[in-house]
Amino acid sequence: MNKWLKVWSIFIFTIGGLLVLLLIGVVLLFLYVRATLNPDESEEAKVLLQAKNIFYDLPSEHG
Repeated sequence: MNKWLKVWSIFIFTIGGLLVLLLIGVVLLFLYVRATLNPDESEEAKVLLQAKNIFYDLPSEHG
């Protein structure tokens, strides 16, 4: 009986440790992805310039 208790405790601690590592990895991945979603100012300026160019290059409907 004592042997099975030791085996189960090792098993439970191993699974628990893996779950904790997985949880930490998911949190760090979420923080990394969230940080990379914010565009820097140069990217924002490029997009605005492209949008202005597309807007002014559209053919007008009324002449």
